[in-house]
Amino acid sequence: MSTKKSIVFHRPKLNICIDFILFGLLMAMAGIGVLIKYVLVSGKNINLLFWGLDRHEWGTIHLIVSLTFMLLLVLHIVFHWKMITCLIKRPIPSNTVRAWFNVSVPIFGFILFFFAFLIIPEQAYLQNISRNRAVNVMPLQMKQKNAFAPSDKYKGTPTTANESTEHSKKKAQESNCYC
Repeated sequence: MSTKKSIVFHRPKLNICIDFILFGLLMAMAGIGVLIKYVLVSGKNINLLFWGLDRHEWGTIHLIVSLTFMLLLVLHIVFHWKMITCLIKRPIPSNTVRAWFNVSVPIFGFILFFFAFLIIPEQAYLQNISRNRAVNVMPLQMKQKNAFAPSDKYKGTPTTANESTEHSKKKAQESNCYC
């Protein structure tokens, strides 16, 4: 006789574990989404980091967490399938309508999921993104002894806000660009 213990999954314990993991993943998705949208904002010409990761790396983590969430959500639905069918039977008594509903809802879900893989994005060229703001970014020149010493290349570059406005108006008139 063998005395090996067989591995038995206790379904209620597995369900509650999956539910807690789903809740944790949902909170992680929400937190990372807020982090990407409101903390690690783009467009400032600076590289913002949190725990050594930039917004794109956090986006990758957000994607992995989301895919894990979806996988466990499908498993959660499979484990609760009997309850779902009982809940659908009562409001939809007709077998044909219920069958149509049971087929159309998953198909609609798959279409929504795979929609991102089917689209072809358009490329747009934006002009004058800074909208009446004069932003002069000078690269750091490491070849000179004093990296912050003025060079001939930047002569005439404005140093104050008033000079910057005058400089941008002058440049716009020269290039016939009315921004």
